[in-house]
This record gives sequence, C-alpha cells and structure tokens, in this order.
Amino acid sequence: MLTCKFSLSPKVGPYLSLGMGAKFLGTTPVLTVSTLSEATDFYVSKLGFELDFVFGKPQFYAGVRKDQVELHLVAENHARQPRGSASVSILIDEVDIFHATIKGLGVEILVAPGDRDYGLRDFSCRDPDGNIFHFGVDISSKS
Repeated sequence: MLTCKFSLSPKVGPYLSLGMGAKFLGTTPVLTVSTLSEATDFYVSKLGFELDFVFGKPQFYAGVRKDQVELHLVAENHARQPRGSASVSILIDEVDIFHATIKGLGVEILVAPGDRDYGLRDFSCRDPDGNIFHFGVDISSKS
C-alpha cells in the first residue's frame, strides 16, 4: 500500500530551477453559494469565521476569514462554477473539539474524525450548498 505522509516542511526539488520568479504566498478558495447572506451566516455562526467584506450592488461576493484562512463566496448567478463543486482542506490545531462543536451546531458531518494513513487526523463535513470541507491536524510525527 502506498502511504503518503503529510508534511508542513518546505520541499526542495527541481521546480526551483524553473526560474518562474514568483514566491507563492497563499491561496483563497472561491466557493459558489446559492444565497450570499445565508452562506455568510453559515460560515460565521457554524464554522466560526468572521465576515471580512461584502461586494456588489446587489451584493454577490463576500470574504470570510478565520485565523490564517480566508474563503471567498460568490452568489450562484455570478459564478463560473456550479454550486457545491468545491472541496477544501483546512489544517487546524484541534480536530476533535472543533468536530464536536460544529456537529452540535448542526453542521452535516460526512466522515467522522479518525487517524489516517496519510498522516492526518481529520474529518469531513458539508456546507448547505454542498461544498465539502476536510479539517485535519498533522499527526505524522506520532508513532
């Protein structure tokens, strides 16, 4: 069986010789949602994000943020991707407490927390629009 261990340490390899001249600084997933106000309410009240900004008249685009993670939400009638087409992995520092908290708030859990062969303890859930989230903590250094 192929086992892939997760690592937070930077990788050094042949890609450095490509000479692209840009350091990647982060990523911000954009999720398609049916109703912007309902989606922002879900991310704030159920997952603990804070509303960062809302754009448009009428409003059709928003950003939510929690710690070092930022997500953008776009209303379905302004989106390029169908609603429910995103799958996002987020590293957190405590899986079990977070899982219990959001489950208690009624978030749909798809996969219960567990230690995985790929070096994470993680679980999966779904937002009301069908977008899937995987929340995990690195356990690869544990024996």
